Amino acid sequence: MSHRVDAAKLRDLQSVTDAGLAYLPLENLLAELLTRLVDILEVDTAAILLLEDDGRTLVARAARGLEEEVERGVRVPVRQGRRNEQIDNVLAPLKGRMSKKDLDRIAHALGLVVGTEAMIALTDAVGLDVPAAKRTLLDAGRWLLAGALGELNDSNVPS
Repeated sequence: MSHRVDAAKLRDLQSVTDAGLAYLPLENLLAELLTRLVDILEVDTAAILLLEDDGRTLVARAARGLEEEVERGVRVPVRQGRRNEQIDNVLAPLKGRMSKKDLDRIAHALGLVVGTEAMIALTDAVGLDVPAAKRTLLDAGRWLLAGALGELNDSNVPS
């Protein structure tokens, strides 16, 4: 039985990587790839986003069930592994009061506590609704910063 599943997966992969598709104009290629992927994944909604020349933005170019995003030219910034700009802005007043190493450690911790992955864990794994998850993340971020500020203040108190 597993050989049949493996053979089916291989056929699916081959249909997406079919060399014959390379000769299609881009819009036709994207439409055909999208059709094949929707069938393989058995989904109703899918989109293909392409990286812009600036290397920092993805643009919706083909979609099923999300056609209006393509028509509107939806653009999504690529994070490229950088910290969330909001975290850096929140920590900006602490520059000069803390070492760069400590600021980076707090920023990394905040990214884990209030980032996308934390939101997914709270909504999917824990089962909170989005407003409750947002409140939880906000509280967690405040508590983390309060702890860091407390340590900063304690270290500045003469012994």
